[in-house]
Amino acid sequence: MLAALNIRWKKLRHDLAGDELHDELIAFINDRLRLKEPISSLRSLSDAQLGRSLDALRDLEAQPALPNSQGVNGQSAEIIHLASAAQVHTINTLLDYLRWSDPARENFIEQRFKRKSPSMLSPKQAHALIMILLNVATARWVKETRGASRVSRLLIREEIPHLKAMLGIDRKEASE
Repeated sequence: MLAALNIRWKKLRHDLAGDELHDELIAFINDRLRLKEPISSLRSLSDAQLGRSLDALRDLEAQPALPNSQGVNGQSAEIIHLASAAQVHTINTLLDYLRWSDPARENFIEQRFKRKSPSMLSPKQAHALIMILLNVATARWVKETRGASRVSRLLIREEIPHLKAMLGIDRKEASE
């Protein structure tokens, strides 16, 4: 296996020769195997470690890199999904119903979610904002229609479907 390692490394790093070639191979293996104590000779590797080193060289052959170039971190970029168009539409419909001014809307969203626009919220944040706005809008609607001064959570929960149907944001209607 030592011969196979040396042959593959020579093919990959034809720009190096002699001790420099050997030292770079040792550094490569130390980097890939992440041993507690770095090796100074290939002869100190076990058969399993030699096998993993050979596998690492095969991977490198499959995806060659430029000599002396730094590899990119193997982590992928973070993906952040934004609120769906339906969520943004629902939020804007509720805000329109509440008749809040643009600065009041921005301030309300920014205080809670550190965003200025509903379209920049994550789906989870958009859902939370919809629930907040549904509670506020339903409480206002019940007060206006029934003349109540205080509205219980139970009553709000019962009246939310009626308000959603009135505003046209009912999920059942949207799917048809």
